[in-house]
Amino acid sequence: MDGMTMTDRASKDHLEPAHRPGSQAERSMRTRQRILEAAHAVFVREGFAGAKIEHIAEAAKTNKRLVYHHFGGKDELFRTVLETAYAAMRQAEQGLGLDLLAPRDAVTRLIRFTWTYYLEHEDFISLVATENLCKAEHIAASEHLPRLRSSLVELMRDIVRRGETSGEFRPGLDPVQLWISISAMCWFSVANKHTIAATFGQAAANPAIGEDRLAHILSVVHAFLAPLADKPAPSDAMST
Repeated sequence: MDGMTMTDRASKDHLEPAHRPGSQAERSMRTRQRILEAAHAVFVREGFAGAKIEHIAEAAKTNKRLVYHHFGGKDELFRTVLETAYAAMRQAEQGLGLDLLAPRDAVTRLIRFTWTYYLEHEDFISLVATENLCKAEHIAASEHLPRLRSSLVELMRDIVRRGETSGEFRPGLDPVQLWISISAMCWFSVANKHTIAATFGQAAANPAIGEDRLAHILSVVHAFLAPLADKPAPSDAMST
C-alpha cells in the first residue's frame, strides 16, 4: 500500500521504557497499522457496503475486538483509510517543488504528476469512487481533510498568482476550478480506461496512447491558461 511513512524512531538507548521496541505501546501501534493496511485492501476490493470487519480482522491477522478498539467501527476505519490516502497524495504534491518552477512549468509538472499518480494508484480512485457512493459522508466528518484541502488550494493559488503577475496566464483564474479541471481530465481517462478502451480502442495504460492523452490534456490546459489574444469582434469578423 502507498501510504505515509512513519517517522524514524530514536535509538533504543534514548527511548523511554514504555516505547522500547517490543513494548506494549509499539505492538499496539503495529497492530493498528496492520489493520489500516488490511482495511485499505478490503475497502478497495469490496467497497464500503461489502467490506466486513471480520474480513479486515482476518486479513490483519488479528481479531474484531482489536479492530473496534483501535477504530471504533467500520465508518471510522474507512474515514481513516481515506484520510491516509488523501494525505499521501497531498504529501507527494508538496514534494514536487512547484514553487521553484516558472508558473507554466509548474502546471506541466503538476499535470504529469497527477496523471501518473492516478495510473499508479488505482486503489485511490477506487476508494474515492466508493466514498462518492456514500455521498462523501466520511470525509465530510473528517477533522484532518480541511487541512489537506487548504494545502492544495494554497499550492494552486500560488501558481495562479505568479502566472498572472508574470503575464504567462490570463487574469481572473480560479485556482480551485483549475485543479478540478486538471484532476477531472486525468481522472476520467484512468477511472474509465476499460470502457474507453472497449469503445474507442484507446487504453490509458498503453504507454503510447497514454502519452497522446497526456499531451492532449497539457495542450487543453495551457491553451485555457494563456492570455487572451486580441480578436476582432464578431461583427468586425463578419465584415472582412
